[in-house]
Amino acid sequence: MGQSPRSKLSLFVLFFAGILLLIFLNERGFLNSTKNALLTVSVPLQNVSALAADKVNYFGQALREIKNIKEENEKFSSENLELKGVVSGLEEIKRENDFLRQQLGLEEKPDDVLILAGVIGRDPLTFGRAILIDKGARDGIREKTAVISAGNILVGQIIEVYENSAKVRLLTDISSKVPALTQDSRMDGLIKGDGTASLTMDLISKEKELAVGERAISSGLEGIYPKGLLIGEVEEVFSADNQFFQKAKIKAAVDFQNLESVLVLKKQ
Repeated sequence: MGQSPRSKLSLFVLFFAGILLLIFLNERGFLNSTKNALLTVSVPLQNVSALAADKVNYFGQALREIKNIKEENEKFSSENLELKGVVSGLEEIKRENDFLRQQLGLEEKPDDVLILAGVIGRDPLTFGRAILIDKGARDGIREKTAVISAGNILVGQIIEVYENSAKVRLLTDISSKVPALTQDSRMDGLIKGDGTASLTMDLISKEKELAVGERAISSGLEGIYPKGLLIGEVEEVFSADNQFFQKAKIKAAVDFQNLESVLVLKKQ
């Protein structure tokens, strides 16, 4: 059963009287010992609480610093990888620049343009006697243009052109024929590929003696290859099948198996 209104009033009066009594006792100093006891107990608890709060704050700050350090390390690692990529790119650019500087020995040809191209593959149908380069029609590459290597050395000619690539027939291909000239004796001939690493110079007149070690260069008679491009050196001389001509085995001046970059000599 619920309390009666009289009982509620009595409780309120008692509660109010108790408050007045506490105020009276506090003003007279009767509660000082009780207050001191409570402070004695509460102050250490407050100190412990404050210390715990400091520890929590310190731990939280340490976690934030660890997170920041981790993020900075990840950032530095990413930047380090980017820098390594830049360095690698610069090294490749330096290699290309060194390669191009070797071409400064070329005779001045104001009507010619050199286009640097990378070797990206070999044509399996020709058993490696044709290579693919990473420059094509969009770069101005055209068929029947000479391809050279470092040192003004003849490599071959462009035989097929695609939008972003082209095929180069090497001098070693059996269908390759280059009008040539021996540099010292000035004898004309025709250098052919035989499918191996060596070349053959045919139709050399017997009027003069051909010496081993003599250089063979392009004669420029055909129109595709400019005059003066180095092809190789005479390695062996032997008689042809008739009495008017002699042949020579030519050691190619370029290593066709390890070509990485070439220059396309394009007419403007």
